[in-house]
Amino acid sequence: KCKCKSKGDESDFDTASHFRPMINQLLEDKMVRRVGELELGASACECRHRILIATHPKVLKPYKNVSLRTIDPVSFKLIDSCNEFIQADGSFDEKNVLDTIPYSRAFFEIYPGAIYMHQSVTYIVSKLDLVNFTAHAHQTSVNYFTSPRDITDIEVLKRFESYSGHLINNESLKTTPLSLSAHLGQVKVVCSVYGFRKMWFKNNKVFEMHEFSLPPLEFETVALWIDLPPDIRDKIEEEGLDWKGGMHAASHVIARLVPTMVICDSKSIDTEHINSYSQRPRPPRLLIYDTTPGGVGIVEAIFHELEELLKRSKNLIDSCKCTVGCIRCILDLKCKDHNMVLDKAAAAKILDMITNNSGIESIDEVVALKTSSNQTSRLSSPERKRLKEMEKAKSLGRAKVEGMKIARPWTEHISNHSEWMNSRDEQ
Repeated sequence: KCKCKSKGDESDFDTASHFRPMINQLLEDKMVRRVGELELGASACECRHRILIATHPKVLKPYKNVSLRTIDPVSFKLIDSCNEFIQADGSFDEKNVLDTIPYSRAFFEIYPGAIYMHQSVTYIVSKLDLVNFTAHAHQTSVNYFTSPRDITDIEVLKRFESYSGHLINNESLKTTPLSLSAHLGQVKVVCSVYGFRKMWFKNNKVFEMHEFSLPPLEFETVALWIDLPPDIRDKIEEEGLDWKGGMHAASHVIARLVPTMVICDSKSIDTEHINSYSQRPRPPRLLIYDTTPGGVGIVEAIFHELEELLKRSKNLIDSCKCTVGCIRCILDLKCKDHNMVLDKAAAAKILDMITNNSGIESIDEVVALKTSSNQTSRLSSPERKRLKEMEKAKSLGRAKVEGMKIARPWTEHISNHSEWMNSRDEQ
């Protein structure tokens, strides 16, 4: 209530205290902005305060609220943690924000203990707040840099298409013919950052390692993969070559050449990487996946040109004159494991065995041919399974698109992305 002695009346409704919380919330959400104060004159009530507000530009121009750097729904703010900048209650001035990092990159760049470069100034991250989506850092001067220790697991969820072929004219293998399978399907990618390494500037050697616990990043996308038969591994190891290094190097070459056949950025696709510290078993396969949640069609397009892609990969390695690998052939600047485990000779051998195929025929064509000629009893186990999938797909229509459950990018603090997506859609 407002008691004005000058007028001698009492107002039954205090407009200011009723609307002030609402106005403050709109100001905080940047839906409106303060543009000035209203002058009521000398005769106006002194206990009343009038401010002028206007619609915020981001409401009038929605494009101002869209980031050109990232599509992540959540971003972390990196704050200079000098005492004079941070208040006792933890609040800070926006002008002291050093940088904004998307959620999908935050765990790789601003984890506790990370060295972060900003405008030629070195900072060390002291705190990562997962609740308020902020990170605190202060200036430092060190002679080392840091590198995250992360694990990326790729789980196959569903197959959309499969090709099977035979390595017929390849006498270097123990058993001929040798089946070769390539698949296009839906996969779940889970990235977990569990620590970091400290490495000297002068020689890039690791001198200290740390561990911590951060929530995993999960998304579903589209991938293609080639299953490598055991006989190929036996032949590689018989010659004293590195099997894991060969798979890693061959994957690098294939991923490098994808942008030469499909218009895309090199960061739009990635492969499985291997480091020297990894002890976990990995499937014997060459895999390429779309780094955009849900996929944007790059992998599907390259899958139907897979044979040509493999031939170009083999020619690239054969034409390079280096002995152990270089940036022109097997080295990848965006390799998460710093190109640690690579074997050019093994990669050349693997691609040579694959590209010596006498053609790759579609498993769908094989199934259709045998069923049309009443040879269903001669179907192999994979062909029988594919026949059931084909019959089911006829009734589903657009099975590929409807099978993908992704509608949003990286999900923060959610262990099961699909369940969370379903619950949000039901609401």
